[in-house]
Amino acid sequence: MVLLVLTAVSLVLVSGAGARQTRNANTGYIHFYVHMNAYDHWGDYQGCTDLHGGMATWQSSWGRCRGAMEEGSFLQHRFAHSSAVSWTWDGSNLSVEGPGFQLHGHKPHNWYTFTITSATIDGVHYLSAVHAGVSAGHPGGPLYVTLTSKRFFKPGDSRGREGQVLDLNGYLARR
Repeated sequence: MVLLVLTAVSLVLVSGAGARQTRNANTGYIHFYVHMNAYDHWGDYQGCTDLHGGMATWQSSWGRCRGAMEEGSFLQHRFAHSSAVSWTWDGSNLSVEGPGFQLHGHKPHNWYTFTITSATIDGVHYLSAVHAGVSAGHPGGPLYVTLTSKRFFKPGDSRGREGQVLDLNGYLARR
């Protein structure tokens, strides 16, 4: 009887250790996702502006978009719908900010990825923890970026304005 109980306890401990190892292998990475808009009524009808106040597109070397959060989540943080957000870029440097979060890092000219060098969400510091050969959007890789241009017209504006929709999706690691 004692041998049976000891065998059962050892099997539970071994299986529990295996489960902890699997869980620990993934604990360094936390899924991050946001969908933000900077066009039309999502913001201040300015869309995205360049250094001189003109329209900025994703091809501009410098720009700033001011808009609103549509959806997003990170751990228990829910990014409030319609809360003010902005993203600013200067060459390859990119900053994204909103209530309770700031992301800073680098993007290539085509905006395909965003490598986080410094992030603060709810007062806790994170980064991308990028490893060679890991694809964007996967644990250990940069955030995957989907950037869509939107042209919109406000009343009395026949030229229209250029705006953007920015999605960031991937994993962050706690510093």
